[in-house]
Amino acid sequence: MHPIYLAHQRRIIQFFNFNATQKFLIRTSLALLLQQAFVLSAVSDTPHPAALVLHQALVINSPSPLEPSGLAYCQGHLLMIADNEDHLIFELRPEADESQLLHVYKTLNSPIPPAPVPDLPWFLQLEHTIAALASQKEYDWEAITCDEQGNLWLASERYIALAKVTADGTLSWLALDIYTSGKKQDLFQLNNGYLEGLAWHPSQRLFMAAERQQRGILVATLKDKSHAELQTIKAIAASPLSGQASRSVDFSDVWVEPDALYTLERNHYAVCRRSLSTLDAENCWSYAAAENSADYRYADSEFGIAEGLARVGNKLYIVVDNNQKNRLKTGQNHAMLFIYDVPDNWQSSHGKTP
Repeated sequence: MHPIYLAHQRRIIQFFNFNATQKFLIRTSLALLLQQAFVLSAVSDTPHPAALVLHQALVINSPSPLEPSGLAYCQGHLLMIADNEDHLIFELRPEADESQLLHVYKTLNSPIPPAPVPDLPWFLQLEHTIAALASQKEYDWEAITCDEQGNLWLASERYIALAKVTADGTLSWLALDIYTSGKKQDLFQLNNGYLEGLAWHPSQRLFMAAERQQRGILVATLKDKSHAELQTIKAIAASPLSGQASRSVDFSDVWVEPDALYTLERNHYAVCRRSLSTLDAENCWSYAAAENSADYRYADSEFGIAEGLARVGNKLYIVVDNNQKNRLKTGQNHAMLFIYDVPDNWQSSHGKTP
């Protein structure tokens, strides 16, 4: 028992002359009450993350509703992937008129080679197959990034695999068994809770996020054009954030800079900077005010809806997937791109502007 509890018990009991049974009952009751107060105090003392300043919010108009699932900034282009589009990669042009925001950037060449099939337990494989048939998503692309050569990299949640896309739109799968290694660290235990973020680091490393229950970060080093080796797998159950106790902690995207990893923590409306070496959180910022405002709130707000994260200069981009739900203010079914000002303390003290 914590010494604080014992000290308070002794002070209270000293005022009265109780028998042994009464003292036992009092100690038990006081322990429960004082422990609850101690926990509540600790939660209330948890610092709330500073709020990001919203610069602009843009509607993503498309011929049919898109379900954005990732962002990347590649060779001057802000790219977006949508998990309900198997063969298209999009570009967002926020400097243009809102009606001209969305463009098709690249179409993947057909046929796409067969994907490696993860060795899922039969019950997860069954859930996975049923979900894929119901959604008609073959690959369920959940993240996008790019390397210095201009190759794009995609993360498939359905196959728990990474794919490289060359400039001409040719896709090939990376030889890397992510599922088996992640499972050994208690990741990938829940259907639809697999790969959710991907970011390329100049050191020839790929940072991946396992989504939830439990969430984690995986880091693979590229060995050649088609092979990689997992170097780091870390489950990250703890969160420095509070206030959303009914939601599981999760990652919905990652963004990497030379000296730091940034995680999009959707269910807590936050972006957190993490150490590249320890993967521990160093600082967090909140975008809750924008996502929950009367102007931008959607009909379904049980969970967070942010799906993609990218930073370009002094602007931070977060794309949301409205899950085919209408925006309350307009009654329209469309995703949105939120643009925030990058906070002054975005980088760690040892960080350098990329």
